[in-house]
Amino acid sequence: MYLNIEEKMASLSQAIASIQESKLNETKSSAGDKFETGRAMMQQELDRIESQMDMLNVTKNRLKQMSSDITHDRVVVGAIVITDSGNFYISVSLGKVKVEDELYYTVSPEAPLSKVFLNKKSGDRVEFRGRIYYIKNVM
Repeated sequence: MYLNIEEKMASLSQAIASIQESKLNETKSSAGDKFETGRAMMQQELDRIESQMDMLNVTKNRLKQMSSDITHDRVVVGAIVITDSGNFYISVSLGKVKVEDELYYTVSPEAPLSKVFLNKKSGDRVEFRGRIYYIKNVM
């Protein structure tokens, strides 16, 4: 299953709204420490979700900007690698994402596959875990 960025962003927005509503509705009880701990945990979760939302926005914008104006001669962090076996975005690890009917695998620069791709260029072939990838284009 792939991750649709728009759907994931909508889901995260709902989670943010739910947490914010919970924070507003939580009343202070006689057990003040329990109240403060609950609010702190909600804030941590809210921060985590907002961070995910930021990563999704960066990924979505980068993928939408793909054009002949944005090219790299070699694979670097932030590059999109088009191969005969799929499209890869070397940035953050979000799994499979679908943007405008195109499927991309978002891969962290620290991932073993990314390390194999780094500094390669269009036309190169690389091997990873017994599989050969032909790099068609680097953007």
